[in-house]
Amino acid sequence: MGDHPEDNDVFSSLVSFTAEPEPPVPNAAPPIRLHPGRPSLHLDRFSTTQKILGLGILITAVGLIYGLAARLGHKDQTGGASQTEQRAELPAIIGSPAPQQPAPRPQTQLPAQHLPQGAWDSRRETPRLGTSSPAQPELGDLPEPSIPSPEPLSLQLANKLYQNREYEHAFIAYDKLHRRLSATEENQPVRDFLLLRMALCSNKSGDVSQADNLFRTVSLSRLPILRALARYYQGTMLLERKRFWEAAGRAYQTIGLIGVAEIDDKWVQAVQQQCWFLVCEAVSRNLLSLSDADSGLPSDLWNRHPDIDPFVDMDEAQLRVFLASGSEKLDEAALSPQINPAAGKNATGRWSVVCNGASIEELLSRFAAKAGLDVRWMDNGKAGPDDENVRKRPVYLYLPSVTAQQAVSVAAGGVGLMARLDDNGGSIAVVDPTSYSSLADHTKLLIEESISLWQRFLLTADSDQRVPNGHFTLGLLQTLQGRLDEAISEFKLVANRFPKHGLAPRALLESGKLKVRLRDYVGAHADLKQLVEVYPETDLADTACLYLADATMKAGMFEEAGGLYQKVYNQGLSVESQITSSLGVGRCAYEVGDYERTAQWLNRYVSLVRDQNQPEFYAACLMLGKSYLALHKPQQAHVSLRLALKGDLSRQQYVETVGVLVRAYIEQGHLLDALQTLEGTNGWQLSQQESIELLLLRAQVLRSMGLTDKAASLLQEKGQFLPNPDLKGRVALELAACWNTNGDIESARKTLSDAFAMSEPGPQAQQIGRELARACLRLGQVGQAISVCSQLLERGTTADKPPVLELLAEAYRKQGQYDRAMAAMLNQYDGTTDPNAVPKTRGVNLTP
Repeated sequence: MGDHPEDNDVFSSLVSFTAEPEPPVPNAAPPIRLHPGRPSLHLDRFSTTQKILGLGILITAVGLIYGLAARLGHKDQTGGASQTEQRAELPAIIGSPAPQQPAPRPQTQLPAQHLPQGAWDSRRETPRLGTSSPAQPELGDLPEPSIPSPEPLSLQLANKLYQNREYEHAFIAYDKLHRRLSATEENQPVRDFLLLRMALCSNKSGDVSQADNLFRTVSLSRLPILRALARYYQGTMLLERKRFWEAAGRAYQTIGLIGVAEIDDKWVQAVQQQCWFLVCEAVSRNLLSLSDADSGLPSDLWNRHPDIDPFVDMDEAQLRVFLASGSEKLDEAALSPQINPAAGKNATGRWSVVCNGASIEELLSRFAAKAGLDVRWMDNGKAGPDDENVRKRPVYLYLPSVTAQQAVSVAAGGVGLMARLDDNGGSIAVVDPTSYSSLADHTKLLIEESISLWQRFLLTADSDQRVPNGHFTLGLLQTLQGRLDEAISEFKLVANRFPKHGLAPRALLESGKLKVRLRDYVGAHADLKQLVEVYPETDLADTACLYLADATMKAGMFEEAGGLYQKVYNQGLSVESQITSSLGVGRCAYEVGDYERTAQWLNRYVSLVRDQNQPEFYAACLMLGKSYLALHKPQQAHVSLRLALKGDLSRQQYVETVGVLVRAYIEQGHLLDALQTLEGTNGWQLSQQESIELLLLRAQVLRSMGLTDKAASLLQEKGQFLPNPDLKGRVALELAACWNTNGDIESARKTLSDAFAMSEPGPQAQQIGRELARACLRLGQVGQAISVCSQLLERGTTADKPPVLELLAEAYRKQGQYDRAMAAMLNQYDGTTDPNAVPKTRGVNLTP
């Protein structure tokens, strides 16, 4: 005790911690205090005991701070692990290896067959496949600890969310149920069912990638009913991506497996019917795509495919029984395919086919042996691009009662092949539709297969709402095949039997267009008129009105067609429609001889056209020039025709344009320009008809210039060797005009007489005969003139008689037979062969 200081001594020693004050100086001024920059601690004033005590206090404080910090860090680590543990993952693809992750607790060992799973995304609150949690080992097959949840959770609740279309919430509920079930053999069917529901939720909520992964997982389930459903949905998704053959394959697989379901037969048949429609659609759309005929199709043609849900109103017990059923049916064919004649009513000619993984080659070989058929493989035994022989692809199907064609189609279609029985039903042709050497042959094969599929579908789908779709598609396919009459029948069937269906207006339009191709303009007019009148509110009505105007014009009803074109123009739907309709009005007006209206509408057309390099533009300029020439406006005709000659006209159009232009020059008196235009055609390779056309124009120009002898010489040189009576008659008329101009009436009469003897009845013969009668009258050969007029009256039509009767009346006056002349002038000639037998009119005296 004597060695330790007393407490008073210890505390009293602390007083020395401060400096001792200096003794006061009496009567001294206070010192000026200095403020040094760094205070002095005077540590040398502490005793050893004080130093030890202060160091101990410091060490204790540091220890307390370190302990508190370590405890807080451990708590954060434990909470993070717990949160990571809650981010359980979903199974992605069966059989894929698990990524290597660092395990904080090495004593946890995972089985080798563990599946990779997708981690929860806290931002989306929905599971995303294909990613793993970095802070936690894979625990997909380990059950989640039963932690009390603040919200209710059950299969009934999840199903209700799904039925209410709350797909994101339903996904979360199904996922929690899936993670809650332990991965045991007993729970595996329900776990696969929950994955199917999660796939459907992902698909409907727009997460296609996640839906793909989940559907792929379920499609590999050991439960055939789930495999069938998953592959149906895979088929609908592939169809939307235009992967047509893969979609058809999935639909065939569903047809082959859905029969194992122990459920109502009507439901199974409805599912198979839906899958057959999917197959028909996939094959047809693939064909239309190859043929570049898939654009502009009506939106009502391919409907959205319905969901297949056999699990409505099933409780857990019923669900487990239903999912487990059907597997034993495939087990019948565990060793080899089972093929037998079908049993039951109406089973004649039908087969029962069960296959559980045997190759398509073995299945078809056994079926052919049972049915007495031959099998022809079109692949010649060649291996596929991945060295996989198509004949070795496995097949899974359960078909209790099918025809031979259905059996081979489903079996081959499920592995991506196409099998058909020949027309005689004696052999099976197996084709790989993804491999071909000739596009034409491949397209022909696909057309035949598509038509066959649709016909078989329609045979068993009388009450199906998609029957109009089938008939419309058949019309498209038969159009590609060139069987236009049959295609028209299909389109008319849609329009007449299903007038309220959305495809009915389009069917009428397609029927009208095909009838135009067949030159049945009256029938096309009827179909398109029905479309415009019955469906005026459809988007097709305006387009149909334009097609109707085209068909009406081609049918020869120009007045009605002109009104329809003008109606389209006044609607002002677009500049393009106004361009087309204004040209149509101009054409119709030209055909009826209304040249003023023709010029008005064709001028409007020319002002609207933007691209003047189109053939229609130059043809319209030619028509406009001819109209102006008919209106005796040669200057406007000249402008239009010079513009027409700049285009890429056909040889026939070019010759016609030159001819009209030369006539315009002649009418203006520009004979040298006309002759120069004709001289520019000397180097052309023309037909005999075109050469004569230009020769006649050249002779007309020379005759107008006073060079009649040269014109007659050209005509005599070219006309004497013409074998065509029509061309020879035209040359004779122009040559006679030359002789008349020179005053050589006898040469003109002789030329016309020879031509009249060789001409056949018709307008040209009438013209030659009238010119011959005039020549005879000028020469005083009245009897010959009367004879010629009599022949003209016998051969001619009612419209040909008036000018002939005038010539006949003139001939009678020259003979002094004024009563006959009067009868001819009054058009009372009775048509007898002998004009002298015409009765005299009593009480009429025409004697001058």
